[in-house]
Amino acid sequence: PQADMPALIAEYCSKTGQRQPSTIGETARCVYESLALKFRYYLELLEKFSGQRYDLLHLVGGGIQNRLLCQWVADSTGKDVAAGPTETTAVGNLLMQLKADGEIKDVAEGRRLSRASSEVLEYSPADKARWDEAYEKFTRLISQQGKGA
Repeated sequence: PQADMPALIAEYCSKTGQRQPSTIGETARCVYESLALKFRYYLELLEKFSGQRYDLLHLVGGGIQNRLLCQWVADSTGKDVAAGPTETTAVGNLLMQLKADGEIKDVAEGRRLSRASSEVLEYSPADKARWDEAYEKFTRLISQQGKGA
């Protein structure tokens, strides 16, 4: 059976001393904000362990149709975000066929072709103080999880 995600989210909020969402909109906001904060969390780990700094996140796939989520990823991470294309599997397969047939010379040319033929929206980070505060709370909560909370 499928889990009752709104109930599980409310239970988690209660267990961790947070206000429980009372509407589907509040539950959705909780999910999207958590996703944006998770992007920041894993991006920081990637930068730490790779020793590299990334100035741009390029998001692809169906999830990028949620413009609010894309903006919140930019806000949360403090990074510019390029979002597109949505149909990355189909585009990638087509580009590899074009490469195999000699229609394009390399992956770099395929990327240029994909970008030129797809809608790619750009998002710039904003509201840094609010997202930094949310991230501090988020990291406290997930560190408590690791301690049996």
